Amino acid sequence: MLKFKNREWLLSGSITGIIVVIIFLSPMLDNLELLSYDYRLYIRSLIESGSQDNIVIVEIDEESLEGIGKWPWSRTYHAKLIRELNQAGAKIIGFDILFDFPKGSDEDRELSKQLLESNKVVLPYVLEDKEIRELSFWGLIRSRKLWSGEIKYPIEDFKYNARELGYLNLIQDSDGKVRRIKFIDHDLTPFAIKLAEEYSQEDKDFLAEELLINFHHNENYFKNISFTKVLQGDYPQGFFQGKLVLVGATERTLRDYLITPFSFVKGYLAGVLIHAEIIDNYLKDSFIYNINDLQVIFYLILFSLLTAIIYSRLSPIQGIIILILSFVLIVFTGILSLLNFNIFVPIIPFILISILNLVISNLMAYWEVKDRKEHLQRTFSRYLSNEVIEKVINLPEKDYLKGERREITVLFIDLNDFTSFSERKSSVEVVGILNKYLSVIIDEVLRFGGTLDKFLGDGVMVFFGAPIDQVDHGLRAIELALSLQNKVDNDEELPLSISIGINTGRAVVGNIGSTKRSDYTAIGDVVNTAARIEGLAGGGEILIGEGTYQQIKDSFRIEVKSPVTLRGKLKEENIYKVIREESCNEEDL
Repeated sequence: MLKFKNREWLLSGSITGIIVVIIFLSPMLDNLELLSYDYRLYIRSLIESGSQDNIVIVEIDEESLEGIGKWPWSRTYHAKLIRELNQAGAKIIGFDILFDFPKGSDEDRELSKQLLESNKVVLPYVLEDKEIRELSFWGLIRSRKLWSGEIKYPIEDFKYNARELGYLNLIQDSDGKVRRIKFIDHDLTPFAIKLAEEYSQEDKDFLAEELLINFHHNENYFKNISFTKVLQGDYPQGFFQGKLVLVGATERTLRDYLITPFSFVKGYLAGVLIHAEIIDNYLKDSFIYNINDLQVIFYLILFSLLTAIIYSRLSPIQGIIILILSFVLIVFTGILSLLNFNIFVPIIPFILISILNLVISNLMAYWEVKDRKEHLQRTFSRYLSNEVIEKVINLPEKDYLKGERREITVLFIDLNDFTSFSERKSSVEVVGILNKYLSVIIDEVLRFGGTLDKFLGDGVMVFFGAPIDQVDHGLRAIELALSLQNKVDNDEELPLSISIGINTGRAVVGNIGSTKRSDYTAIGDVVNTAARIEGLAGGGEILIGEGTYQQIKDSFRIEVKSPVTLRGKLKEENIYKVIREESCNEEDL
């Protein structure tokens, strides 16, 4: 069986885990998590080296626009490019250009002819989408683009003469960045995937409907050449031999630029380069997969339970150290899973769990300390003054309810002739007079910082030196005794004298008893000896043992009585009497 405290922390960890799971399944953390993914992907790209030699990008760049003229160009230039690439040995050609409206019949006829003769060109089409606004479970209004079912194809001749077709649409996340490719329909294939399939002659069956694109930071990862240079034949021999060639705009004025995970270091990226990255991922099997949501939920709950139990055993400072270490471990795991296994593991929910469990742990610890202080307040309020209680509950790292051996000074105070007095009085009078005596005694004990141990009928046991250290416990005991004797002597409502026995020595002090009832008390020979000494004292007398005498002999006038053998002792012991007239006045305290 688990201990109650462990069950309490397990419950706390479970609740925290469930809350974070709900947050994880909502869109609340999406942008922050995606940002963390961007930096992890960037770190991966810095570690990885190499290049993609099978893909060549023919750029419609500033040089091309200056050489050929303002965009859009005559389609005869594209026909010439296909012919040149075909002669140069290109294996597959893809145009990141949507030829969706007819132009001059001659130039359209020329391009259509080259498409048919080459049988190497893959053309794109566009899925027409519609934007919908929806209210999520969290009260957030979100816009989503969905395929309307309509398709914008190239013109008819191009559509049928091309080798294959693929849709050009790229999915943007909520922050506007392109990070993934989505398979919208089983019968429709993304443009870049279709190019990769035709080039590799492989038809890969991906296990997910969405794949994260593994972008590369290296500027020279892909080979590239200007459109005009290809037309002019200005390229090395074998440059296009057996290559997959992508044709697209890289000139910023043509506005085919999108935001990617590396926009914070590379700025916007041309669409043709994003398609090149997708093709590269296909050829190298380097797409990044999302971890299954059910797996994430399982690990979140498990992690929450584990951190809750760990934090419950640590101090706040230790908890902060573990929190920092957990941050490092979580981030390292996120980077490692991306680097070695091509898996995107969310890290923000795990970081959130670490923070929440530490906060909850500290709050629970605070309430435990508060409950402990209240418990000590209730426990010691019967024995100690408020000032002493405050000192006790604020002393750190110590449970004063556990037994410990320490030096204390014990007093026994008794009313003389109370038995015969009570026989002559009514029960109401007896209780009344007893309460008056006990009230005076209690007030004085608390005033001098003593611990009220117990009532013994018409007597009281008091000790000094516990639960807090009092180096002058012997002195305090004598001053309390003198004050009590003076008050009894000078109060006409207190007709009976009191006798006091005091002894100093080591005793075991602590909360002694059962789980149902216990008292904070002292036990040991010093207690028994103090009780025996009080039994020898007469009315108005203060008798002390050897231990107390050694502590206070230079502060008070002391008279040595004859050595006596106390009950239960084998050897004689000196008993001393405190002379009241020469003692310190209580005003000197």
